[in-house]
This record gives sequence, C-alpha cells and structure tokens, in this order.
Amino acid sequence: MMIRFVVFFIAVLLGFSSSPARAEWREAVSPHFVVVSGGSERQLVRLSQQLEAVHWMMTLLTGVTPSENVQRVRIYLVDDLADVHRAIGARAGSSVAGFYRPDLTGAIAVVPRSEGAFSTTILFHEYAHHFMLQYLEAAYPGWFVEGFAEFVSTASFEREGSITIGKVANHRAYEIDAMPWVPVPRMFAPRSAQDREAGVATYGQYWVAAHYLLLNAERRTQLNRFMNAVNGGTRIEDAYAAFEGGLDQLDRDMRIYSRRNTFEGRYAALPAGVKAAPVVRILRPAEEAAIPIELQAGRNLDDDEKAELATNIAALVARFPDDPVVALLQTRILFQNEDWAGAEAAAQRTLAIDPANVRAKAWQGWATLRRMEASGSAMDMRSVSPARSLIIQAQRADTADPLPLVAFYESFRIADARPPETALLGIVEAARLVPQEPGIRMLAANAMVASRNLPQARRLLAPLAYAPHRSPAQGQALLLLQWVERGAEGMPPEYVEMPDISIAED
Repeated sequence: MMIRFVVFFIAVLLGFSSSPARAEWREAVSPHFVVVSGGSERQLVRLSQQLEAVHWMMTLLTGVTPSENVQRVRIYLVDDLADVHRAIGARAGSSVAGFYRPDLTGAIAVVPRSEGAFSTTILFHEYAHHFMLQYLEAAYPGWFVEGFAEFVSTASFEREGSITIGKVANHRAYEIDAMPWVPVPRMFAPRSAQDREAGVATYGQYWVAAHYLLLNAERRTQLNRFMNAVNGGTRIEDAYAAFEGGLDQLDRDMRIYSRRNTFEGRYAALPAGVKAAPVVRILRPAEEAAIPIELQAGRNLDDDEKAELATNIAALVARFPDDPVVALLQTRILFQNEDWAGAEAAAQRTLAIDPANVRAKAWQGWATLRRMEASGSAMDMRSVSPARSLIIQAQRADTADPLPLVAFYESFRIADARPPETALLGIVEAARLVPQEPGIRMLAANAMVASRNLPQARRLLAPLAYAPHRSPAQGQALLLLQWVERGAEGMPPEYVEMPDISIAED
C-alpha cells in the first residue's frame, strides 16, 4: 500500500509540473469563478467568459437576483483524463471525466482540456447544481434538479456575443431514443427509503422533462405553480393539480415531445458586463507546484494517504519556505489530519509571511481550540477568547469565506457553550456559501433545530434530503425533515443511514 502510494504521488507531481516544456500555469479571476490552467491563455479566458455567461443565463431562467457576496468556484483545467483520475483517486480505466467537490474552504471543479466540449458540458452541469443550491432557496424534486442541470449543460456559443440554450443533449441520445420511458407519475413520485425506484428515470428523460417544461410557455407557468405549491407546504399529491390535465396528460405530452426529430434552442445576446475579460496572472512556481497536492487535500484519504500527503507538503514547504500559499496549504492538511499543534504552528508561519491572511487566522484559532480540547485544558470564556478573537478577525475581513463562519460556530461547541445569534446566522450563511457541502448544511440544520427555527431548518434540510446524489448525511436529513414537518414533537430522530436509493452520479 505504502509503496504503491509513493509511486502514485510521484506520478501526480510529474503529471502536473515537472516538464520544462510545459506552458506556464495561469489564473483567470472573474466575478463568480477562478479558472486555473496550464493551457493557452486564450482558452483560459474563453472558458472564464463562457462560465460567466452560463451564470447570467441561469439568472434569466430562474428570475433570481443573486447576492454578490459569494465564494468563487475554483476550476482547474488539467491536461487529460489521467490527471483527473489522479486528482480524485480513481483507478485506471475509470469512467470519471471530471468532478466537482465542495468543502469548507469552498468548491472546486476539475476537468480535462483533452475532452474539449464534453468538459464544458460536465462543468456547466455541475455549476447548475451549485447555482440552484446557492441562489434558489427552495427544494426541488430530483428529476428537476438533474433535468435543469442537463438543460444548462448544452449551452453553446456559436454566435459571437451571445449564448444558445436548449440544444439537444446529444450525450444522452441513447437514453432519449432507446431506454424505457418511465411514466411521469412514477418519475415525479417522492423518493423514499421504502421505494427505491420512486422518482428515478434516466438523465435523458430528465432532460426531456426540463426542456419541455422550461421552453413551453404554458407548461412553464404550470411548473412554477407546482414548485411554489410544494415549497409552500402543499402535499405533493395535491400540487400535481398545477399541471393541466394531470400527470397522465403530462406523460402523454412528454412522450410525444421526446419523439421529435428536432429540439429548438434559444439564444440571447450577452450584456457587456458578462463579456468582460477576466483578470489573468501567471502563477508563481510555488503555486504551480502546490496544485497536485491541493487537489488531493480535499478528498477522503485513509491514514496512510494522509501521512504521505503531510510528508509531501512538508517537502514543498522546505522547497518554498517563504510562500504563503504553500504554508497555508500545509496548515489545512495538518488540520484535516487532526494534528492540531502542527496546524497551529503552520498557521503561525503563514501569518509571519502574510500577516493579513484570513484563512490562516481562522485555522490558527480553530486549531488552538481543538488542541486545548484534546488536551483537556480549561475551556472557559477567558481561555478561549484569544483563539476566538483570531477567528472573529478572519470573519470580519472576508464575509464571503465560509471557513471563519464554521470555525466561529464550532468554537462554542468546543467550549460547551450556547452559540449566540451571530454564530447561528453565521453557520446558516456558511451553508449558503458552500451549498453542496452536506456536512456544513447538516451542521446548520441541527443548529436551527436546536434553536427551534424550524422553517429555516426545513429550508436547509429539504435540498439534502431529496438530493439526487446520495451522501452519508442524506438519511439523517430525510428523517429530521420528516420530524420537523410532523411538528417537531419529542426528541429529534437518531441517525440512520439512508438506503442506496440515489440516482447514479454524473
């Protein structure tokens, strides 16, 4: 195991940064994205602009006015599928063609340049999920979550200065043409632990449903009524009345629609602000060398892998002792390895290089509290105050960073103290900033249950409970949501893991 992992990690480092002929790595920063690539600057700028265009297009589709106080999604364009597989820890021959991963430091996506348009299809799909959770404070059934993402995924840019939406999902052609059709009443049925197939169909059928309901004016109005009814507390069986003719008629209409020879798209001219060029810079050698380690840091690792990652980041620190990015990455890795004293020291080294570093302050304060907790030190207000002060400084310096918000809330749990209103508001905001991270969402939901803010608890739980992608927290989210909807009487339910009823992952 250890030998194989050493060879694997050397391959990662070589795969990303050892070739002297490799193009310089650049970073493009736009209002909602940070795109990092070792390819051409032109390709980098084009993808950045396309992502901003897709973001703008979704604001039109949904009618929302997004908050600008957001954490940018960080996207890495790596060379090929092999780099993607190394970053996610996939085995050789894996079918994974890209991935999206949220954690308490934000969200990242990794796609290969070698796959061309298919990479952007994956990227647009995953960002649609992110957008829906970040900006739409409502629960949507799994079929629409995936259908909307598939609808967005085919966005294209054939006309200069415009975006085309609604093009056919050619990558789902076989599912649309040849796979069995799941009747709409079955596809629309709420998913549950008792019925593993309820609400499940192919992604191709989800695309058909979204395309039909979003581009047909009458059906779109009905869809809006249905979603508003469900989120207003109407029983889902009663909310189906929003669809004229009922679900059986909708099923007949969708079947006919799915057999069309062509599917029309729509295009819209992009505003000048959306077409603006991102700010581009060349990464420092230390930042470039840190990329493969950074991509490893966010995934689930076993103990041997964690130890090896700590060894590799220590080697990088020795190579670049004065670089704040490398020092901060070591802080994060040691914290995730539960080396509280090591993380505390690494954060201090980061702040010695960069005294204003927001995340270093948050990591240091949080690591100090965890070290005190592990050692059995006194945890009264006076003893925790210096560490919490660092976290508060970080929180005030960057209100769009979820890390200080989570650390501040956790500082009260560690001290066995009741969190104040500011901490409760902060953990809910952290869940908004990293909407697809289930751990933070459950932390916020449990905080709302404890404070008896049941409407907010429901808003946090519903997207996770009914998410088409399974997570370890999904079972507890569903049980807790059902308990809240029954009136939250008695004690909250104990944790029970959700049976595997999820739709296959993208």
